Amino acid sequence: MSLNSLSNIYATYNELKTYFNSPPDSQSTNFSSGPWRPPQWNGLPSDQQQLFMIKTSIATNDIVYFFDAVMRVEHTSEMKITEHPVQTGANISDHAYQMPVRLVFEIGMSDAMDTLGPNKWAGAYTKSVSAYRTLIDLMQNRIPLSIHTRLINYNNMLIESIHAPDDYKTQFGGRFTVNFKQIITAQVFKTIASNRPDASTNTQSGVVTPSTAPTGSAISNTIG
Repeated sequence: MSLNSLSNIYATYNELKTYFNSPPDSQSTNFSSGPWRPPQWNGLPSDQQQLFMIKTSIATNDIVYFFDAVMRVEHTSEMKITEHPVQTGANISDHAYQMPVRLVFEIGMSDAMDTLGPNKWAGAYTKSVSAYRTLIDLMQNRIPLSIHTRLINYNNMLIESIHAPDDYKTQFGGRFTVNFKQIITAQVFKTIASNRPDASTNTQSGVVTPSTAPTGSAISNTIG
C-alpha cells in the first residue's frame, strides 16, 4: 500500500469518526475536526514515555522529532583491520579500529495525520513539506543528533544525505530515505613551554679573552 493511499484512509477515517461522534443536528455540517490522532498517543506526559512507545526518533539538545512511519532502519557497524604483506603466508594484522557507524532511515510522513508532539513539524503549508525542510536544515547546519532505535542508541550523528522522491504517490505525504553517519571526535591538549618571547636575536656576543698557552712540560705533566 502506498503512502498516498494510507493518507487517504486516515482522512476518510477521520471524517467518519467525526460524523458518527457528533450530535444528530450537526452531522450534516460538521465533517472536520483537524488531523487524525491515534488514541494510543493520549496520556503521554513526557518525551521519555513517547520514546518507549515509538521506538525510533532523532533529537537535538532540546527537541525530539518523531515520524509517522518508519518502514526500515539499517544499521552498519564496521571494524577496520589493517593488513601487511609478509614474505610467506597470509597478510599479518597488527591493528584494528572502529569505523564510524552508519544508519539508513526510510520514513513516511502523512499530511492527514496529527503530530505526536505540538509544533514538531511546523513552518510549511503541510506536515510532510515541513518535515523535509527540517531535515534539510539539520543537515546544512551540521547539528549533531542523538538517535533512538529499537536496537541501540547513537550519539554524535550527522545527516549525510536525504533522498526524497516527489510524485503522484506522495501528493498527500512524503517518503524519505535519510542517511546518517557518526562523527568521531578527539581531544587535543596544547602545552606552552614558556610564556617569554623568543629573544635570541637580542643576545650579545661573548667577549673572547686570550691567555698564554702552558709550557710543554706542564701539558705533559697534566696529561700524564
